[in-house]
Amino acid sequence: MTEDRPPSRRLPVVLWLLPLLGIALPICAVFYDMLSDRGISSFRGASQAQNHAKPLGNVAETGTAVRRATDFIPKPTAWSALLAKAPQEDTARARILVTQGSGAVPPACATCHGAKSVAPQPFPALEGLPAEYIVKQLLDYRSGARQSSVMRPVARELSDSDITAVARYYAAQARPGTAALSTDGAAARLHWSGDNGRALPACADCHGASGRGGGPVLPPLTGQPKGMVAAQLNAFRSGTRANDDDGVMRAFAHRLTAAEIEGLDNFYAAASAPQGGVRKPAQ
Repeated sequence: MTEDRPPSRRLPVVLWLLPLLGIALPICAVFYDMLSDRGISSFRGASQAQNHAKPLGNVAETGTAVRRATDFIPKPTAWSALLAKAPQEDTARARILVTQGSGAVPPACATCHGAKSVAPQPFPALEGLPAEYIVKQLLDYRSGARQSSVMRPVARELSDSDITAVARYYAAQARPGTAALSTDGAAARLHWSGDNGRALPACADCHGASGRGGGPVLPPLTGQPKGMVAAQLNAFRSGTRANDDDGVMRAFAHRLTAAEIEGLDNFYAAASAPQGGVRKPAQ
């Protein structure tokens, strides 16, 4: 037999939560104030005031320091620097250097590089070549970066002003006329398309679709006497010429066969035949 017990009195749950609400509400109020527009505006205002308090000079100095640390200005090449600082030469003086020489250098440029050349081997036609290319080659001959028993003694006797005068003189001359390049044959494929299987880029990529040059130091392949292209490719291939940037031409020539080199020489020479008569020497 169970004894009668008085019913237990339990406080409603809401009464237990009142103390917790008393603590939580002030905290919520603080967070609400911080996240409200008024709180954010106050925070922004304080940040802006702090930023405005910094001297503008420090910001500028910091920006300059960062810019200087990240700027990269490559050192100009020797040929570029020489041309940049050289004054414009007297055309008459340059003509004398080309056609008569300077007295210190026995042969004049036109002795070997003109239409009346008596040289027993092909010498490059210089008319219309970029001044930058001519300056680079003469400096390389002078320093020994490009070997030649003929040209090194000549280049070593030329002053910097002689070199820039000759280069600008020839650059001002008209290039020899050339015919359109063929699109048929193995040499034509090397010129227009290259050979991806052998990592051979198209000659036209650097020397122009017409073969008339692709930039200040990318010379034309047309307009040169027969044998000139083959002589240079063979020199690159053997390593007797090694003044190409990063060995690009040496790598290219190493992948060519002797027959392909001869074929390319014939290909460019066919377009280099004088158009409308014999090429006139530089005047």
